[in-house]
Amino acid sequence: MKEITFKFTIDSSLPQFTPSSLPQFTPLLSSEIRSLTGDIIRKNVSLIDFKALNPVINDVKMSAVTSETLTPLFRQYRSTIQQISEQISELLPKPSKETFQNLNRILLPPNLRPLYKEITIQQVINFVEAEGIPLYIVPSASIALRLLNADTREKRRKLLNTCSHKIVEDCENVLSSCVSDSTASHVFLVRDGIAAWKQGNYASAQAVFTVSLDALILELIPNSNLRREITNHKDAAPESLKQGKITTYCVWLPVYNAHSVFHKHQGDVVPREYSRHATIHGGTKWQFSKRNCIQSLMLATSLIGYKEQQYTVQEKHT
Repeated sequence: MKEITFKFTIDSSLPQFTPSSLPQFTPLLSSEIRSLTGDIIRKNVSLIDFKALNPVINDVKMSAVTSETLTPLFRQYRSTIQQISEQISELLPKPSKETFQNLNRILLPPNLRPLYKEITIQQVINFVEAEGIPLYIVPSASIALRLLNADTREKRRKLLNTCSHKIVEDCENVLSSCVSDSTASHVFLVRDGIAAWKQGNYASAQAVFTVSLDALILELIPNSNLRREITNHKDAAPESLKQGKITTYCVWLPVYNAHSVFHKHQGDVVPREYSRHATIHGGTKWQFSKRNCIQSLMLATSLIGYKEQQYTVQEKHT
């Protein structure tokens, strides 16, 4: 399986995420993809993983007034409309399995696109909803596949240990591709943390990665109210993310999950799994571990790559 070496260029299939546009997330499926999937959904129900579309499939809602007005008309002409639809459908070519795979490839994060025949966007969504481990930009496809195929959290966390050297290498490759002034200070900090990691100083490295993560969140979401939606973990993911694009969802859900609730002053036990809040406020040895260090490195690197991609897009339009 061929791995990707990242060069940050404009990719029109990737969404752009800016603080000014944050309150008005566009749907996860963009208009051009919606137009493509309309006939696919109707003709190939058995092949579609509808759960993959759930985060945003309900973004179009009729007002009560419009609904009351049109519902009787729809009932009256339902049979006629259905017949016309079926006749038109017969004239349209039926999408092949390759069509679905190509759509899947468009929706997947760039580092996962070599896996477009092996995984689905639904698997990715399930993963980022459950874990604080990123799948955007890092890790490489081979490690991502192992993480996605691991059926328990413990197996996934174990992979952070067993694959740690390759994950660090993946992160270093991404950092080498980030050359703009917008990410320079973050690249410096994270590389300093990697140097500490290579010396076995996992606690020092984890602290550096977490500080960089904090700074990146602040820069990418300067609005404090919007930022709190990411950093104040609730029972359910923020609606703003569910209404955004799939890439935005994949970028921010792991960051959100890494901010699981922890209140030391209320007697909360410091978790062994990575927690931004426990790293900053916990002050216990077991929060600082090799696997937690790797996880915090991945989170910081994912946001650095995302910020670099944003900068590339902005430069093109200036």
